[in-house]
Amino acid sequence: MASSTRASNLQGRLLGEYGINAGQIRAVVEYIWLDEQPLAAVRPRVGATADAPNSEQEVFALHSDHLGTPRVALDTAGRVRWRWMGGEPFGVNPAENNPEGLGELNLSLRLPGQQYDGFVGCITTTSGITIRQWVDMCSQIRLGFKVASTRLHMLEEIRFRMRTHLV
Repeated sequence: MASSTRASNLQGRLLGEYGINAGQIRAVVEYIWLDEQPLAAVRPRVGATADAPNSEQEVFALHSDHLGTPRVALDTAGRVRWRWMGGEPFGVNPAENNPEGLGELNLSLRLPGQQYDGFVGCITTTSGITIRQWVDMCSQIRLGFKVASTRLHMLEEIRFRMRTHLV
């Protein structure tokens, strides 16, 4: 069974996403940063083997806005391979993973401190808060291992946890 994991640095910046299959770790995509700005995403070429040399990697230049939010990823030929133009911070506007029909590119970076989790279809922050849009903009927030699924229940859960930790 295949699973995945992510690696971040001490500042919470996503460094890479990795797949684990049959005990082997393989990079799905890795990110290159300059200070607060993501500069590039690197992934193995489709069909490359796990022990393939660096020439079997694709590099995508990331163009970010003033906040450090990646908005466009270009391949080495200057073609748009990924685009996220949504200005809404809770993931209402999904990214375009194949805007020019050249093959999918899935990048998890969103606003600073946020990552898109395609497995569950929500945005996760480095502080552990998960935000997901439903039809009525219902959101979930992770509190330890328990998830408060409605807004009222979430507030009650926070109050309860604060009371139990203070006693």
